[in-house]
Amino acid sequence: MTRFRQLISLVCMLCILFSSILMTSCFGHISALPHSRTFIALGDSVPSGFGLTGYRYDSGGSYPSLLFEKLYREGYVDEFINMAVSGFTTTMLLEHLNSLDAEARSQFRNAEYVTLNIGGNNILTPFIEYLLQLRLVYGADNFVDGAADVLEGMGAIFSWLWGTFVEDNHGNNTDIDVVEGLGDIIFGLRDMFFGAGNMILGTPEAVAPFAGLFSPELAVMLLDGVDLFYHEFVEIIAWIEAAAPSATIIVNTVFNPIPPQVLFFSLSLSRWASILIGAINDVIIVESEERGYYVVNVYEYMSNRLDLMAFNLNPFGDGDISFDIIHPNAQGHALIAQMNFDEYTQRRD
Repeated sequence: MTRFRQLISLVCMLCILFSSILMTSCFGHISALPHSRTFIALGDSVPSGFGLTGYRYDSGGSYPSLLFEKLYREGYVDEFINMAVSGFTTTMLLEHLNSLDAEARSQFRNAEYVTLNIGGNNILTPFIEYLLQLRLVYGADNFVDGAADVLEGMGAIFSWLWGTFVEDNHGNNTDIDVVEGLGDIIFGLRDMFFGAGNMILGTPEAVAPFAGLFSPELAVMLLDGVDLFYHEFVEIIAWIEAAAPSATIIVNTVFNPIPPQVLFFSLSLSRWASILIGAINDVIIVESEERGYYVVNVYEYMSNRLDLMAFNLNPFGDGDISFDIIHPNAQGHALIAQMNFDEYTQRRD
């Protein structure tokens, strides 16, 4: 009986030992499996694909989507998440990152590759807000007065025409009516002239920036936008580094979205934009030398290139008519994707 118990004990011990070895082997194999390698795109309307035909977030034609296809084929990444949002400034992106829940943050832990496009709206947004404020503050009264004058002049012309050609057919028109009608025409034309003048006078501040004449208020707003970019960009990079410690980070420079050939009087504005965008790109490049992320110089290839923008005035060409001189077209996205792929593979090798 004692030997039988010893035999049972030995069998149990062997079973436990075998199970332990089996479990260790299995779990050891599972733990050795690589985590899913994720590519995450961050930024504004450019990586979100805005301006492409059939635009939607995660659009198959956006440069991050094209880049993911290249990286996936080469076995560098397994998954793709496009977190870019059209209209984002550095402030908006930083707030978005800081508000992510635990599940969303966990996606960064397995990030193999993160791209960032941000900064253009730091300049574009205050510029647009400035023009909107001008229309409401400086030009509103003149626009209203001018429109009223024009309508009054048109009413005077219509009144004279009615009196001359309609009432005259019924024998009710008099020479006095004709004289008054002619007077209405003269005064109506005068009102239209002054009304048009009022509308023109209401918008000099709005026209001036396109001639390169920035008001002190606009200049301060734009410079503040560049200064804010510096501080928030550094915070964004630090956030990505902490959330995705194993990821390769590539930042794309900002390109000048205002080609001088679009309107002849936009040359000075285009130069101003180049100066401001140059300041933003200087921050991106200088910080990369200290923090170690990679930079793709999109500015060098995309600035002032209408052929790479979603700009299309040809009614007989492919796609819809578009005045978009800010966002890349399909060819532009393909170029940015290739530039990012080349930068990543060259650095990796």
